[in-house]
Amino acid sequence: MNTDKYKQLVEQRIISTFDEWTTRATVEEREIYRFLHNIKGTAGTIGMLEIEKVAEQKINIYSDQGNRHFTYLEWYEQLKSLLEAISADKGQGQLSEGVITSQNPLWEMHENRILIIDDDVELAGYLKEILEEHSYPVNLALTAERGLKLFYD
Repeated sequence: MNTDKYKQLVEQRIISTFDEWTTRATVEEREIYRFLHNIKGTAGTIGMLEIEKVAEQKINIYSDQGNRHFTYLEWYEQLKSLLEAISADKGQGQLSEGVITSQNPLWEMHENRILIIDDDVELAGYLKEILEEHSYPVNLALTAERGLKLFYD
């Protein structure tokens, strides 16, 4: 699967979100958290490893239940490294197709796991996020080959 189109969409999403947030007096904590959660999952799925790493580090600063409001100077100082990560990921060249494994702490409570195999990263990521919100453990593969490997290993 060629992920170049999806990589461009992730880059555009980061930049357009930053642009939109700069027009506001403040940004809500839970909005920042959800943005980072989405970017982390999508970037990891399509092999943008540096962006995934930065989002994973930054997501720990925020809470989905938080009510804090951040000014431009506050949120930009914390998140500007995402912009730097875009350049770092572009320099990696051809990246391998990825697989996402749920890190949900409730994972061990379930005997059954859900495996989503789809090359539509946005749809698969959306489905994964919805299922995880309901405490279902989810594996996501971009190809049938990777899905079969996950299923039988």
